Amino acid sequence: MSELWTHRELIRALVERNLTMRYQRSFLGAVWTLLNPLLTGLVLVAVFSVLLRVQTAQYWAFLFSGYFAWVFTLNTLGIGATVVSNHSFIARSVAFPADVLVVSTVISRFVEFAVEMLLVVVVLTAVLHQGFTIGLVALPFVMVLHAVLTAGVLFPIAALGVFFEDVQHAVPVALTMLTLISPVYYPISNLPAHWQPIVSLNPFAGILGLYHATLYEGRLPGIAEIVTPVLSTLVVFLAGRWVFRWKRSVYAEVV
Repeated sequence: MSELWTHRELIRALVERNLTMRYQRSFLGAVWTLLNPLLTGLVLVAVFSVLLRVQTAQYWAFLFSGYFAWVFTLNTLGIGATVVSNHSFIARSVAFPADVLVVSTVISRFVEFAVEMLLVVVVLTAVLHQGFTIGLVALPFVMVLHAVLTAGVLFPIAALGVFFEDVQHAVPVALTMLTLISPVYYPISNLPAHWQPIVSLNPFAGILGLYHATLYEGRLPGIAEIVTPVLSTLVVFLAGRWVFRWKRSVYAEVV
């Protein structure tokens, strides 16, 4: 944390650069932050509620409560393999810990995610719950926990991406598989009983469960619901950071 605080101005500059470059040639600009996932979400609601007929009350609300959070995960991890190489020009000229690149990437996507979640909160509050719910109190905590978990997974992806270009091709396949075993489009309770404990081993399953509790159900998660996601997030983050820092001294030479 002391290293990151020391380089906070560099992190801020990288976040601003990432956000600016993402939309600099787009006519609608940052409007796509809301428009893209919203339109995709509406298509998914139509597919899963009308065509596939998922048996979940107010399915559109269930999907929206977790889908935007999952988009944040996909967008962040999807560029993980090139996080270090994309900033090679900085790494060669300025001395700073490579952790800064991962942190600034997560923060950049988190800014967009926060704007999307504001839209989700407004829609669910107005249409589903007809008022504010107690679950919104825990939402900032859930979002930060989610960002830490995503950073923990991003660390080893970024590290491997420095040495193996194959990672760029493997990550999309891995994310597709991760999507299928995460309760994004379905609640875990809809799965056969013998599959539920297996899916629950996925660290993102617990995080998505917290989003469903706070946004979809409008309640505060219980202690039992919080403990496992917190512990798994800490384990993933510390392990991922260790892998990333193991060879970080040679990143600038390799890229």
